[in-house]
Amino acid sequence: MLYRCFMSTSRAREFAKKQREEIDKSSNAEEIQKAIDGLIQGLGISEEEYWTDYVVEGYMKQNTISKLRSEVLEGIEDQTKRNEAWEEFVKTLTKTYSIDLKSIE
Repeated sequence: MLYRCFMSTSRAREFAKKQREEIDKSSNAEEIQKAIDGLIQGLGISEEEYWTDYVVEGYMKQNTISKLRSEVLEGIEDQTKRNEAWEEFVKTLTKTYSIDLKSIE
């Protein structure tokens, strides 16, 4: 089950490349670029590091958590039960494996 939740670095890099291209084509590209530049400055990294490291790692984390969440909650329809099941799963990971999903969500 869990092995299906992880994304390859090459796939995440392709996603980042497409996002960068889409931003360049966007009608408000200048506004978006200003926001990205502010984030880059705040992070203290170069634009290239932003696109090749920060965006790639962030997408991999979010995609993995999203897939994991879907796997864990599959078949649970009630929203309250979904929330409870996810919280229990996160507690188990934190306690058993010292993995804190809340810190990376």
